[in-house]
Amino acid sequence: MRDDFKDVRAFHVKFKLPVDDGGPPEPMSPEILAFRMRFLHEERIEYIDAFDKRNLTKAVDALIDFVYVAFGTALFMKAAQTSAAYSGEQWPTFDRVRKYAQDAGYPLQRSPSLPPWASHEMMTTSLLHSVKMFELAHVATTDEPRMIFLALKQLQAAASYAYLAAVMMGIPWPECWKHVQAANMRKIRAAEDGSNSKRASPWDVVKPGGWTAPDAEIYNTLRLHGALLEVR
Repeated sequence: MRDDFKDVRAFHVKFKLPVDDGGPPEPMSPEILAFRMRFLHEERIEYIDAFDKRNLTKAVDALIDFVYVAFGTALFMKAAQTSAAYSGEQWPTFDRVRKYAQDAGYPLQRSPSLPPWASHEMMTTSLLHSVKMFELAHVATTDEPRMIFLALKQLQAAASYAYLAAVMMGIPWPECWKHVQAANMRKIRAAEDGSNSKRASPWDVVKPGGWTAPDAEIYNTLRLHGALLEVR
């Protein structure tokens, strides 16, 4: 079974970002927490904006980016692929979430398309709740270190909700993820003072000159899977 967490870890290794070091997970500094929170909210809002504009390609890209940032945030906390055991759950995968949705009888699209309003509202509310609960649990680690495991559990939940949205939308996730991963690996590490980062962080990874977004590849993949696309 493929695992997106491995791809995100490879990204962190390439750009010398934090990864697990064999020890237990640990909280981030307040500065890095603020950086990652901005990142999580940014991708959530980009998904909402894409939905409002009826742009399926951008919606898929935003959902993939959200999972990427959630897993990356776990790595900033030194959480390994096996660290989910600390919180009693495995890191979610698209395949496991799809099986859960099928077994539970969720309404699934036959070909890629944006979800009905009710499903969209449920997913965005769930994403926001998980992100907020993650921040609250992480902040609480100052007084109660064991809250780190609850924080990780909220990251797992956030990624699961993004996966579930994609499952219900009928998205060919592995193929679209591959395009985003390839584009991400073509980026470069931000300057030491964060001056070229829109998030003003030296921990960011930014788009170099000539970099191209994976939108065209995602668009073509969705079309091949039967999506009716008007906006590119």
